[in-house]
Amino acid sequence: MTRDGPRDAARPAIAVTSDQRLVAEAVAVALSSARPGSAVVVPWPGVRPGVDRSAARPPVGLLMSDLDAVATVQAAQLALARAGTDWLAMTAAPPGAVWGAVLEAGAIDVVPSSAGLLTVAGRLATLADGPRGSRTGDAATGAGHAAYLDLWHGTTLATAVAAGRLPLLSAPERAVLEELAAGRTPREVRRTHAGTHPEVAALVRRIMRRLAVATPDEAVSALRLAVRAEALPGASPAPR
Repeated sequence: MTRDGPRDAARPAIAVTSDQRLVAEAVAVALSSARPGSAVVVPWPGVRPGVDRSAARPPVGLLMSDLDAVATVQAAQLALARAGTDWLAMTAAPPGAVWGAVLEAGAIDVVPSSAGLLTVAGRLATLADGPRGSRTGDAATGAGHAAYLDLWHGTTLATAVAAGRLPLLSAPERAVLEELAAGRTPREVRRTHAGTHPEVAALVRRIMRRLAVATPDEAVSALRLAVRAEALPGASPAPR
């Protein structure tokens, strides 16, 4: 039995999608190890469907993506909006506004990409056994979801994505960005780091490339958003 009544043996139980097709196929095979055919790969939005596309709508799904670009998050939002499936999102993006974006789009829960197969399979089983559309986890999980949604509602998609890319910065790059966020000028930053002005300017340009933003102000906005996310209860500070 499932939450929708007797299980249809011919109906896949889990939908798997990813912006990396090979990842989706490998995970679908792993999830199907206990019951062959129980997981099916569904196409990522904007990608031509493969021959294994299923017309059935599995009751639960797993979406996997780094969510490290605006277009990728937008595609994930489209995937999560598919009716008839409750989605678990798995991402390398640190907890923050991007998590709020996918929760608002329809994800029931979000797990980090560091989660193992048994953890993910357990979460999917919990979704399959619960009422449709129900959130998983305890009160603390619900509070975390609300906090991520608050972060998301107070920013833009571009800033949310840039904030999720903060771990890509080196320690010197993060230090320079923090000084700019504190209101210091490049000249003052140069004095702090005992470097030349061109070196500081080069660091700022590299910061903007890593965060995929166009201006230093956008980078500063991303940092401030990431710091808010890092301050949430249970959050781990980004690597420095």
